[in-house]
Amino acid sequence: MTKLRFAPLALSLFAAFAASAHADEVSVAVAANFTAPMQKIAAAFEKDSGHKAVLSFGATGKFYAQINNGAPFGILLAADDTTPAKLAQEGKGVAASRFTYAIGQLVLWSKQAGYVDDTGAVLKTGDYKHIAIANPKLAPYGLAAEQTLLQLGPRTALRLTTARYYTPSGRSIQALGISPDVVVQQPAKRNPATD
Repeated sequence: MTKLRFAPLALSLFAAFAASAHADEVSVAVAANFTAPMQKIAAAFEKDSGHKAVLSFGATGKFYAQINNGAPFGILLAADDTTPAKLAQEGKGVAASRFTYAIGQLVLWSKQAGYVDDTGAVLKTGDYKHIAIANPKLAPYGLAAEQTLLQLGPRTALRLTTARYYTPSGRSIQALGISPDVVVQQPAKRNPATD
């Protein structure tokens, strides 16, 4: 079984691959948050080396499951540092190849200019219709977003709910035997008189 290599810096790893490759393609699992940069890196790698990086983009958690089920990735660019460490510990990766290739940061963004400030004050007003986050079970940034939103607690107009989900036609997904991907556990309600 070929062990998975974790990407320190994509270009340096690709350079090492090009020098010692037994094939002219390498299968690379790339966390979705690194899609645009990786597409450029892979194109430059192919142009410079003649070798091809076959890219798959998705959630780090899904790649973990795929690798555990035998997916033939040669390189994993994860959105966290715990997944590669876990794979190495389980004997499915080369521990010495792990390194941090980027450091991410959560942002609150709107396409409407001036709508969001650097303190996230809009979350306290309730003057928004939707907030989208990645699936916390599969994506490290989704988990970080969920944890951040829950920490805002009663100071924000935001309320996370999983009471009922409906299809576009109005049918409850629970009635169809489908459960939500994510059920968020709300922190215990605070009593201002005793807290």
